[in-house]
Amino acid sequence: MLSLLEMSVTGGVLIAATVVLRAAAGARLPRQTFLTLWGVALARLLLPFSMPCPASVYRGLDALDVTVRRAGVAVNAGGAAPFVLPEQAVERVQGGGEAFLLVWGAAALSLAAFFLLSHLRGRLEWRTSLPAENSFIADWLAGHPLRRRVQVRFSDRIDTPLTYGVVRPVILLPKELAGEAGERLSFVLAHEMAHIRRWDALAKLLLCAGVCVHWFNPLVWVMLLLAGRDLEVACDQSVVRMHGPGARGEYARTLLDLESRRTRFSPLTSGFSKNALEERIGAIMKSKTVTTAGLIAAVVLVAVVTAVFATTAPGRKSESPVAQAVTGVQISSGGAIAQYGETWIPYTGFEEGKADPETGHFYTKAQYDAVAALKTQGYESLSIAQFNRTLYAALYGGSDTALVMAYEMVLNDIPREDPLASFLLNTAQASLGEYQNRLNEVFSGEQRDASFRGQAGRTETADVYGDRVEVGFAQASYTFYYRILDQDHLTVQERDNFLQSILDGMQAWLDGRPAKELTDRQAMKKAVEAELDRLGKAASTAEIVFICGAVEDYYGEAYCEDGGYAVQESGKGAIFQGAGA
Repeated sequence: MLSLLEMSVTGGVLIAATVVLRAAAGARLPRQTFLTLWGVALARLLLPFSMPCPASVYRGLDALDVTVRRAGVAVNAGGAAPFVLPEQAVERVQGGGEAFLLVWGAAALSLAAFFLLSHLRGRLEWRTSLPAENSFIADWLAGHPLRRRVQVRFSDRIDTPLTYGVVRPVILLPKELAGEAGERLSFVLAHEMAHIRRWDALAKLLLCAGVCVHWFNPLVWVMLLLAGRDLEVACDQSVVRMHGPGARGEYARTLLDLESRRTRFSPLTSGFSKNALEERIGAIMKSKTVTTAGLIAAVVLVAVVTAVFATTAPGRKSESPVAQAVTGVQISSGGAIAQYGETWIPYTGFEEGKADPETGHFYTKAQYDAVAALKTQGYESLSIAQFNRTLYAALYGGSDTALVMAYEMVLNDIPREDPLASFLLNTAQASLGEYQNRLNEVFSGEQRDASFRGQAGRTETADVYGDRVEVGFAQASYTFYYRILDQDHLTVQERDNFLQSILDGMQAWLDGRPAKELTDRQAMKKAVEAELDRLGKAASTAEIVFICGAVEDYYGEAYCEDGGYAVQESGKGAIFQGAGA
């Protein structure tokens, strides 16, 4: 099952691809080609199911270092306890998630109400309209039968022809067309009947549903606009096919005449005219008979775009680039939260209550043992070239994806104090990243530096009648880049020592800062970056060198300074209130 954000991202990628194709080849392909792609994009937005395919573009992202990344852990930081996100932070994150859901729900309901009111306004116009008593219209309908009963009515409350309804469609015409009985009225009826025959009212209803659900995605609004235009152009082309190429000029003049009268926006109706008049006129004048070759090309194009952009990479626990961007996970009694870049949000990668009963984590003992087997005896003395090649082959060299899934499950959820944690978070992540980075260099022809993500944390406590009470915390997340100069002589142990010295140094530096400095976020970010640069240069050798570092985020808080709260660490008693409570 895909999350709302994953659906929006993957659907947005497909929409962007369709927009590019439409701009490049819109005049050379049947308009139905793009309507089909809009339908696939809409299904991707509304259906939370993954569709694995070897041709998926997301499979290629694996070779571009799009993988689960969790911050490295310092294992020799002077005996300091591993940093764990406080319960207060978990509660704040969960509260933020609830706030987002409230905002999303309010906006979705508001848009749904807007579309519903538009529909009700159309029904009001239909109820106040009069049945068409025109022999030309009756004869035309008899000559173009449809299984659904179609009504034609006249109204003095509209400017241009409109079509309402899905099961019982109604063609609503301006009252001034009541006296028409020729080619012009035939054009109007043919266009509106094309909308009914193609179920365009249902298509617009689904498009509006997509906008209500994904209102925060600008590409979905682009789809609503362009899909509406393509529906109109497809009906225009249907009219030209019905009346022949010789009628294109007269039909275009009819379109121009009726367009000049449009005065409002009606998202749930199919109208004879729309704002993209220039595009429609151009499509009418350039419309050609679809050849067999053109039809085959359109079918192939739809199949290729769908396979590449609407599917997911096979054998992945989380198929979208959003899910792959998880950079950290913390588990607490308040639930699971995950870090996406600098943002902590409730983690939906695991089903609530589905932790393995034997391990107490979101991986099984068999998965843990399979991943632990990657830590072979004597790996520390291997050269980086040999170890990186061997590790990458073990995980990604075969067709079995079970080990890859096990690696990601264990990597996401392994406690920092676990004996295997340092190997996975430091050694394995660094080596896999270096291998993929080298792949990028080979394919791009450009030199690229490997990167590693670290994290330093500090908890402030105070004595309250013998109890140690937590009164604040600080956390720095950072990334640094390095270059391996001699992969055949640099050993895994030497590379790990380089990484560990920076991790240990950052933790020791943060532990040594005066408590009053920790809450100044801007000053601390600059200080962390400067210290990171100093430590990296000091750790560099003739075989591996530090390039640069960047602070992703820094956060510091003192709970009681302004009458806040502090949690008693000893577990004896309840939550202490600050002085201002």
